[in-house]
Amino acid sequence: MAVSKSDIKFYLTSLEPEIAQTNTSQSIGGHVSTSSVYPNTTLSSALGLYVKNISVASVSDLAGFEYLGINSEIINTESINSTTITVKSRSINEVTNFHDSSDRVFGLAVDGLFSQKFNDDFKQYRCLAIKNEHASDTALNVAVHLRQNTINNSSLVRIAIEMPSNDYHSSSSTGGSSISLIDTSVAGVFSDNHFKDALLRMTSGSNKNQSRIINSYDDSSGTFVLQSSLPFNITSGDNYEVDAGPAQRIRSGLDSPVFGSTRVSSLSEADSSSPIIIDVSGERTNGDDLKFNDVTYVWLERSLRKDSEAFVDNNAILTVNYFTA
Repeated sequence: MAVSKSDIKFYLTSLEPEIAQTNTSQSIGGHVSTSSVYPNTTLSSALGLYVKNISVASVSDLAGFEYLGINSEIINTESINSTTITVKSRSINEVTNFHDSSDRVFGLAVDGLFSQKFNDDFKQYRCLAIKNEHASDTALNVAVHLRQNTINNSSLVRIAIEMPSNDYHSSSSTGGSSISLIDTSVAGVFSDNHFKDALLRMTSGSNKNQSRIINSYDDSSGTFVLQSSLPFNITSGDNYEVDAGPAQRIRSGLDSPVFGSTRVSSLSEADSSSPIIIDVSGERTNGDDLKFNDVTYVWLERSLRKDSEAFVDNNAILTVNYFTA
């Protein structure tokens, strides 16, 4: 089956790879964490415009959430139990939609991603990772935009896309040691340090399931040098994979990332008529396509007018557009 909405996952970012991000204020770049931005499930039956009871596949991840997001509608819940959610009020964001069976239902929290801490310019920043987790297929011509910006006139959300230095890669080694992997099949294909700081994971051989950060990459020989040694020497025929490279990481959510560079677009109030493509500079290996296990990063800037007294109605909805083969 082709890529579907459930295959395109949103994750928080973290300083280290393969760890949970429990503090959303620390989702400020780096590696893809194991934590979803918002837990979600699916509708088990269609939801009409005036229906007040929502049937879902599972409520285990939604317990305790006061608000739900379905497509572009935000819903205030009264109670969540068994597989049924009782609605207190619909269209909190003044958007009401019909929702079909199997549509995604997201748990939303007030200040779940952002906080009330702003810098001197009344701005704060967060970084999310968007990953294609389909087993084999590609999302084509991928672009990102804000389906809905904040409806608070004193607040604004802008986004920028950062493409990783390398896309996901998998192959087999032709040799190596405990601290290096050689793959002559990729020699001369990329550039020196193309894979630097990405996570390399062994998928077969004596080091299976072991992973290490790549310290350097020599393209002339196809040699990956790791930051620390593996338990055993890598031998010819050992399979490996390299995750997408990390995003830039800032010191805190109050510091501005670098925007408008080769890998990072400028900030924009991107809407449906002007989405931001993921191939920022036309130099991404896979162009605008997000192949399986590929990642793109989204930076969000939330700003508040200096004379504002209201912090309400700050919700914004981020959307990914793509085509399937």
